[in-house]
Amino acid sequence: MSITPAAQHHSQSQSPDERQPLTYLILLADWLYDLIGGLFVGTSFLVSTELGVIAWMAASAHEIPQELGDFVVLINGGWPRKCALIYNFMSALTFSIGGVVAYAASSSVNALFLVRFAAGNFLYIAATDLIPEIKN
Repeated sequence: MSITPAAQHHSQSQSPDERQPLTYLILLADWLYDLIGGLFVGTSFLVSTELGVIAWMAASAHEIPQELGDFVVLINGGWPRKCALIYNFMSALTFSIGGVVAYAASSSVNALFLVRFAAGNFLYIAATDLIPEIKN
């Protein structure tokens, strides 16, 4: 007696409450990445409004597809759609928190080093992601 592909697929599926451990790492990394991004954009507004708007537009152009991708990863990792949406949204809120922290800290700390720090991080990430892709 042979197992049909449909029956085999059904027996290998996850239970509804089983989430892959990698999905928690995705949320944690996204939380930290968004917090740093918010610090960068918030500090950019402290330098000048024009720089802040440019930084915000660049971050938005990157964040929207990234958050959609994270949402898909969470769903494929066993999260229910509603749960994935809520947790992904809560993780994205750290971007705003980072901006508020940068503004609040600017009265007691010179936070302008964050612009150079974040720009360097973004350049590093872009280079490590793009250079291998260009070689292929």
